Amino acid sequence: LTYNSDQPIGVEYLFEGNSITKASTPTDINQRYVDFLAKPNKGRFDVHAGSGNSSAEALLTVREVVTIAPKYVFVFIGTNDAYGAVSTVTYAANIASYVSALTSVGYVVGTNIFFISALPRNGVNVVPYNDVLKANYPTAYIDAYYSFEDPAHLTYLNPKYDSGDQVHLNSQGHIDLANIIETAKMSIFTKKDIAEPRKMDLTFTKSSSTLLSMPSQYMSPYGFGVYRG
Repeated sequence: LTYNSDQPIGVEYLFEGNSITKASTPTDINQRYVDFLAKPNKGRFDVHAGSGNSSAEALLTVREVVTIAPKYVFVFIGTNDAYGAVSTVTYAANIASYVSALTSVGYVVGTNIFFISALPRNGVNVVPYNDVLKANYPTAYIDAYYSFEDPAHLTYLNPKYDSGDQVHLNSQGHIDLANIIETAKMSIFTKKDIAEPRKMDLTFTKSSSTLLSMPSQYMSPYGFGVYRG
């Protein structure tokens, strides 16, 4: 069991899971799906996960999630249950107990508890575990599985999303996963304010570079964005 015992208070979006959830190496730590969600959206994002964690480990730490009290909880776990041949009955019971711990303090499935499907993994069939989530929590289920499945080898991770170990996502995989999550639950995310281009100075420092600056009093708390048209 691996998890942090000093999780922050004041989290809006919490993702519960395993090494795929926390984007373990060899994925670039600065290009995780959570980063791609956090950059354009307001609120604090946190990953509450440990390498090798299954639904049993998640259940052991659910009281910590209750203490953190995030506004939204995304349960993104199941691949290690499949890998460890945990029965779908046991998996379903663990998830139900996890959900019960949250609903007992006011959380509502489909309102602020969501489930992200386990992703394809070479040599392991996670579909029966996803079917448990889809059947029991249809209004809260986010289906990312088929977007990442290899069409030439069903149940396997598509090579274009493979970080190199046939389990974890590469940067493009994290970009696409973030888009799937945000599109599925767009109403719960709030875009950051973009500053209007006031008092901006453009300085050509040399033929190949340009310096763009803006006084801090004209910025939003999130800075400003520059887009190439």
